[in-house]
Amino acid sequence: VSIEAEVVNMLEKCRSIAGHIDGIVHCAGVLRDALITNGKAAVGCLDVWNAKALSAWHLHQHTKLDKLQFFVCFSSITSAIGNIGQSAYGAANRFLDALMTERQSKGLMGVSIRWPAVAEVGMAASKSEVVDSKLFVSLQDVEVVLQNVFSSQYGDLKVITLLPNRSIISESHLKQQFQLMETDNSNFNRQS
Repeated sequence: VSIEAEVVNMLEKCRSIAGHIDGIVHCAGVLRDALITNGKAAVGCLDVWNAKALSAWHLHQHTKLDKLQFFVCFSSITSAIGNIGQSAYGAANRFLDALMTERQSKGLMGVSIRWPAVAEVGMAASKSEVVDSKLFVSLQDVEVVLQNVFSSQYGDLKVITLLPNRSIISESHLKQQFQLMETDNSNFNRQS
């Protein structure tokens, strides 16, 4: 979905078959993990950006006039807290968060869900032997969150962060937590 002409054709085909488009769930993405320090991060950056950010932008641009009931982007918790070797992935997912916030500010539907690793599916599932299982949520957890999103249980939240302990937190709450952590760390640094 990162090639604009293909997105336009796909959307036109959907409209011609169904008569209209009710909603979008954007969950495309690729990983190209690499450290910035070794110079390899730039190699896969475009692939990561195009799959996540550029494709979401094309969907946004070409559905503005549709009366969407939902536009859900699958983001990653990496956009909020980072992850080693995933600077491009974090940035692309942060773009999704910002785009959904912008859509809502314009009166359009939009929500970005920052997922942690999902145990049974997804990009991290293949790495489950090297990642602590406590950092994963289950497919059933995903289903519950999506049911709540589609039934408006989370109100007008623009960005939803699902933590591995299955807690849902808002963007403002997440920022408060990080400010507290920064305060705690600065106090710690001054004392040492």
